[in-house]
Parts: sequence; structure tokens; C-alpha cells
Amino acid sequence: MAHTILAATTASISELKRNPMTTVAAGAGLPVVILNRSEPTFYCVPAVQPTRRRWNGSRTSS
Repeated sequence: MAHTILAATTASISELKRNPMTTVAAGAGLPVVILNRSEPTFYCVPAVQPTRRRWNGSRTSS
């Protein structure tokens, strides 16, 4: 069965079990699709994207 993969980075379930933090880091802040027997099982989405600045609650006037 054909599947549409909605992420640029893929990893196997074995890779995820072996080293989960490295697998998530491979996505560089973007989702990583986890494959089980060459079929997408789930997407691993980081909680915070390191490339985006977080709003600190203060506003600056221009």
C-alpha cells in the first residue's frame, strides 16, 4: 500500500528504540516519521522548535 510521507526525515522503530534523542535531533526541529516494516507508524514532533524565537511577554515600541 502506498503512503504519503509528510516529513523530510524518516527513521525506523529500531533506530528510535536504540537512541531516541538522536532520532529526534535528526529532524533538526521538524517532525520525523517513524517507520515500522517500511510503513509509517507515527510522527515524532519535537515540543519546541529551536530555530524559532519564543515570545518573552514584553513588547518593544518602535
